[in-house]
Parts: sequence; C-alpha cells; structure tokens
Amino acid sequence: MLGEVVRGAVSPPPHERRRERRTALSVPVRIRRGEQGGGVAVSEATGQLIDISMGGLQLALPGGGAFVPGEVVRISFAVPSGQRRSVPFSLVAGSARVVRVTSRGENNEEVGALAFCGNDLSMLGSIVYRS
Repeated sequence: MLGEVVRGAVSPPPHERRRERRTALSVPVRIRRGEQGGGVAVSEATGQLIDISMGGLQLALPGGGAFVPGEVVRISFAVPSGQRRSVPFSLVAGSARVVRVTSRGENNEEVGALAFCGNDLSMLGSIVYRS
C-alpha cells in the first residue's frame, strides 16, 4: 500500500536491514507510551521523523527518550502539504513496535526503528486539486 504510493523512495543499501523502500520525511511525531484504558497515555514525547517505509519508520527522540526494544507505542504525525508529493498522506496514526535502538549526535538523540503493527494503522490520504 504505502510502497506503491511513496514517490522518490530509494532502494535500501546492501547493509540495510529493512526490506521495503523508504522515503526521507522530517516532521514532528507524537509518541504515546503505556496507554491504559480510556486511551490515557502513561507518557508522551515528541520525536522527529527521519524516514518512512511500507513496514515502518525511523525517528529520533531528543535527550535520550529511552526507547525499549519490543515496546509497542502509539504514533501520530501530520504531513505538511508541501511534502505530500513524496508521501501522499495528510495524517498517519497507529501502533508501532520498537525493533531497534541506536544513539547518535551530540544532543544525545536516540534513534528508533519502529515497525507498524498489523491493521492498527490509519493513513488519511490527501486530495490534490489541479487547475
């Protein structure tokens, strides 16, 4: 689904672990952890999306946000209209499982690779009107 519509996606380099093509996209991502009954999150954080593929995404969490491999989190982000040529969705929300964590940079950022969880993902499309 996403792999068919993501434009400008590049094939992963030989050392890449992901199987799907990915597209660079830098937007803020809301991360909700430990959601309890009634949709109340135990904690919330804001990260920065690095890239997205059909199977998941990679994002940075400033200040060492302590991703935990195996943890399932709720993610949501909006795609600005100017970036919808690469990713034709206006809003993405759902569950994702942390599969890998690395650290990078001077700001003590943690980078998490997250895999989308089954059917618990909504991608709202955008309609481009041309005159």
